[in-house]
Amino acid sequence: MQTMNSDYECNKPFLMNFVALIHDKELTPTNREVFSKIYSLTRNDEHVCYASDRYLADDLHVSASTIQKSINKLKSLGYIKIKHQKSESGYGAPKRMIFIQDHKLIYNGNQ
Repeated sequence: MQTMNSDYECNKPFLMNFVALIHDKELTPTNREVFSKIYSLTRNDEHVCYASDRYLADDLHVSASTIQKSINKLKSLGYIKIKHQKSESGYGAPKRMIFIQDHKLIYNGNQ
């Protein structure tokens, strides 16, 4: 059985990651929702998400263009980084990878 303190310690990194988002006045509530969804879909220690705009839009009940605008905003503010990976066969559309930028999530109180 976990104690209250150990529960807090387990969730502390997750909570601290979102402090910067909460205090960033340049982000809209939708931007925060999109980031939160991307964060929840990240895999492994690389903090990479492979979700498409359509998947995110359907899940958050917004348009794909709203997702694109939010991703562009998050990218311009340094919360995420986008890379495209070519398929191994060389055919088809490149796979988009969205990386969470952990260094941006540390709130210093001066924003």
